Amino acid sequence: LLNDHTTPQAARARARLRSFAAMVQFGQDKPRRALARAEVAVAEARSAEEPLSLGRALIVLDLAHTALEGPGDGAYLKEALAIFEAIGDLRMQANTRANLGFLNAHACRWNEAVEWLRSGRELDLRTGDSVGGAYAGLNIGEILVNQRRFGEAESLLQEARRAMQAAEFDEGVAVIDIQLARILIERAQFAAAEAAMSRTAAEFTRLQKHAFALEASVVLAEARLGQANAAAALDVLDRAAQAAGSDANLIRPRTARVRARALAVLGRSADAQIEIDSGLIAAREHALGYDEALLLAVRAEVASDGRADEDRMASERMLKDLGVLHTPRSEPMVAAGA
Repeated sequence: LLNDHTTPQAARARARLRSFAAMVQFGQDKPRRALARAEVAVAEARSAEEPLSLGRALIVLDLAHTALEGPGDGAYLKEALAIFEAIGDLRMQANTRANLGFLNAHACRWNEAVEWLRSGRELDLRTGDSVGGAYAGLNIGEILVNQRRFGEAESLLQEARRAMQAAEFDEGVAVIDIQLARILIERAQFAAAEAAMSRTAAEFTRLQKHAFALEASVVLAEARLGQANAAAALDVLDRAAQAAGSDANLIRPRTARVRARALAVLGRSADAQIEIDSGLIAAREHALGYDEALLLAVRAEVASDGRADEDRMASERMLKDLGVLHTPRSEPMVAAGA
């Protein structure tokens, strides 16, 4: 009915509906559909001079681009932040700052990411948004896990988890559990990590949040590798990756890294090399420096062409530049039965 009306009020209502639809699609883990809706919503909101709807659509536009193509410079998010500052919307300012932190974290601009996340978290706490504050804590915690600052990470993640539980937001709890399981793996508590990620991956699959299910499955596969079950690791990765499809491009390098390790353990070195090369292409295409560094470390373990030392040194240099405390532990990759 709204499409039949040309009044300014109808135009603003259409902009609000388009913006909301884009947000829903992104929240349903459908970034391609969200991107298409957000592009229309941005155009209609600009035309209707509807600032709140414009800001929300710009957020979806940047997040969908990040999910599909990798992180950019956050230009749409920064435009959205300026809009929310102009209209005095503190909650949306907090949300936008948190999303700028998320984008910069994926781009491995970790210092900048933490600044955005902390400023957003402060606004969340001022406005009483405990879930928003918990999400900021989650994203900071993930950076700390990447940097191998496990004690600091665990404290922040557990605090965020308690806030999610208090709000009865089970999906948020599950996302935090992925990072806590990564810490369990680093502490060689593989069975506990496997049990936690089996539940988490199954729950995200039930919700049809396939990208999150794949993220949990990557950690589940690592837990199975730690228990010398490379075949089961490959199986869970292949099933989750097939379900996620092309909408999980940012997770592709992580999937490739763990698949390569499993293939190497099974004595399939050539297949492991192919997987690593594919993962490196994806990591470099989407400017995922942390994933690139970890893939180089794995290639150094399975290399048969004399470039192991070069790869190892490059990996260590990249990780040091990212503030990683020391080189991640290296898993021996011995063929099954060797």
